[in-house]
Amino acid sequence: MSAIARLEHALGTTLFESNTRNLRIIGEGRAIAERARVALAVLEVVQKLATGSN
Repeated sequence: MSAIARLEHALGTTLFESNTRNLRIIGEGRAIAERARVALAVLEVVQKLATGSN
């Protein structure tokens, strides 16, 4: 199982449309990716606060 398939399975949704030549992120995938970017930014701030490296 590919990493994308495992991620889609874990999230319970389709994130990409694909065929033999193309892989295209769909609306649901875009929305999740944006929220993941925000979550990672927050985690980076938390890590800096926890280690005292502002």
